[in-house]
Formats: sequence, structure tokens, C-alpha cells
Amino acid sequence: SGHSATATATTFSPSSTNGGGSAPLELRYISVSPDLQSALIQFGTNVPVQAFVYWGETLDYELGSIASPLYLSDHSVALPGLSPSTRYFFRIDLVDGYERRLVLDGQEFRTLSLPDIFPPANVSNFIATPSETDITLTWENPKADFEAVRIVKSDKFYPRDPTEGEIIYEGRAERYV
Repeated sequence: SGHSATATATTFSPSSTNGGGSAPLELRYISVSPDLQSALIQFGTNVPVQAFVYWGETLDYELGSIASPLYLSDHSVALPGLSPSTRYFFRIDLVDGYERRLVLDGQEFRTLSLPDIFPPANVSNFIATPSETDITLTWENPKADFEAVRIVKSDKFYPRDPTEGEIIYEGRAERYV
């Protein structure tokens, strides 16, 4: 048969001045960008390395692993299939062409939370009891998804939302005079 196409390759040389066997293996940067159901881990080294990334909800890294097939200095690893608002752990094992290793163990991140699309419940049993000098307001706070009550007033218009008018009370009590 005829000749095949020409191929070139570079091997790791102990006398190389581009990292060679004398430069220590160093992690230059790492960043984690979590999303709702995934995370992107990016990291770089001073010399080309093969990277192995392990992750899980515990330090056993039980959910998966990804191995880089190439020796690179800049790596980007996507972790899919994660759950929202969950803490995850990951480990990165780096190996250069001289079999030197660097392990970054016990790293963690939290995926983003789902947005709260449900408004909190209103207070119930709201009663305004007038007297000669003041008005006593009483109510019952919601049992769940409750942060605070805000009472606003205006002598010029009817406040349409909690940001209009003058705030006269804000808190968790169930009574205001």
C-alpha cells in the first residue's frame, strides 16, 4: 500500500526547559460555577497534566468521575445531573508526563436553589379595634413561608403594595397599636 500521512509527536524530555522534570507541578487557578443542576469546574496548571475529577454528595465521591484523555494546562469539566440546592464534594487528581501527582481533595460547592415563585400567605383574622385615642390592629401570622408583617399608611392615597406609603410597623408580632 501507499505511504500514510505524516504524523508528529512530542515526548516528555528530562532536559526540556518547558517544565521538564524539574519544575514542580502547581495548580495555578481553580474556579467552580454551579448552576441549578450542573456545575463547571475550571482549573489550570503550570505544566500539561492529565486530570481526573471525582464528585459526590459525600467525600466518597460516589456520583461519578471524569478522566481527561489529553495532557493539558487548562481544563474545563462539566458535572451534569446534579440536584438544586445541594452540597457536593469533589477531588481533582493531576498527573504530569513524569508521573508526578498533585491531589486537591475535599473541595466543595453548592448548586443554586430553585427560585421561590410562591408568594407568602397573607395574615388571617385581621381586626381593627378603634378607641377614643387610637386603633389596635390584631392578626394571626401564617404558619409557613413567613418572614414579617409590614403595615403602611397614607393620608393621601390607598397604598397598593408594601412599598407605597409610610411604614408604621414591620416585624413578626401579631398586634400593633
